[in-house]
Amino acid sequence: MHRSELNGVKDEFRQQIKRSFELIKSMNKARSSFLRGQVYTIYELSFLRIFLAWEWFIENTFVSYMLGKKTDKGYSPKLYVKPLDRNHAYNFVKEGRDYADWLSPDVVIRKARLFFRDGEPYRDALMSIIGDIQDMKTLRNSIVHMSAGPREKFETLVRNKLGYVKTPTTPGEFLATPVKGKSLLYVTYFSNQLELASGRIIR
Repeated sequence: MHRSELNGVKDEFRQQIKRSFELIKSMNKARSSFLRGQVYTIYELSFLRIFLAWEWFIENTFVSYMLGKKTDKGYSPKLYVKPLDRNHAYNFVKEGRDYADWLSPDVVIRKARLFFRDGEPYRDALMSIIGDIQDMKTLRNSIVHMSAGPREKFETLVRNKLGYVKTPTTPGEFLATPVKGKSLLYVTYFSNQLELASGRIIR
């Protein structure tokens, strides 16, 4: 059976996640060769690759749905717009800006409600993990920005999740910490949530 463009995007997104974890696995095999700070940096790089892949996934599926593409199972949302081509569709989602914002789940849901009936398939998929995506955005910003604002939000996130903040605590150290009450690390937990959401978006 011929694979649809949309399912191909989902497959590529999941492959990107797999490749990101291969970086961590390779590091773990030779962990004794790495300093602690280097280990946490690798966790941060792997997480950034996963989150970038998520932004890429949202943009590509969004535009493809706007162009009337269907999934392998024949799903396509009811459209409120009819762009001429991919560039035209992208100009819709940019909303007059230089580039579209795919970082903020509330922004993506608002866009989805503008272009698709009931904001589906994005509204329910994102609403179910909106807190996790906001946490991921906080982590992403604390990795790529060195200013006080992202740092303060990161420390609040750590305090809420772990009940304490060590000084200094890095995003990589947090990502390498087990989720309270679960036998998996935060980097794995977050990637699992995105994979589940991708399955709800590509129906």
